[in-house]
Amino acid sequence: MLAAAGDGSEGATADTRRIEAHRVRAIEGRGVFRGILETKGACQGGPGRGPMISFHETVESLERVNDLLKSAAEVRSAVSHTLELLADFTAMLEYSHTKEFKDTGEALDYVDKVLVPRVSRIRDALASQTEPHLGRLELAHESASRLVLRLQMLSDGGGAGLVP
Repeated sequence: MLAAAGDGSEGATADTRRIEAHRVRAIEGRGVFRGILETKGACQGGPGRGPMISFHETVESLERVNDLLKSAAEVRSAVSHTLELLADFTAMLEYSHTKEFKDTGEALDYVDKVLVPRVSRIRDALASQTEPHLGRLELAHESASRLVLRLQMLSDGGGAGLVP
């Protein structure tokens, strides 16, 4: 079952075999995971163990992280839109080089009335389109870090247990 989860590299295959071996030892009641899959009660991990993490809690945590990570697509879209706006702005800058302004005042007027407001709108659009999504990505990172910590404690044989 887990053997198919590897990405084809030797490291992933070795990791997959190691995880599968731990799973088998846990089911057989041997090794580091001995007794972790046993049901011990809602709040206790048994003697010397901290609170348990249930499979259901693990799945829920991963679903929350997955939902938060959907913001990455929104950030990509906002950056793509900003790149289009910057391409238009570049064309406006090129125009200012090819247009023959009558005097310095006319060139400064073009900069003040056209270029500066345009670049300000681009900056504001990027900030407003990415800020909420970047916050969600930070939450996803924090949630994933907490979950990894709990699962590492489980993997190391201390701290937490896994309830089916």
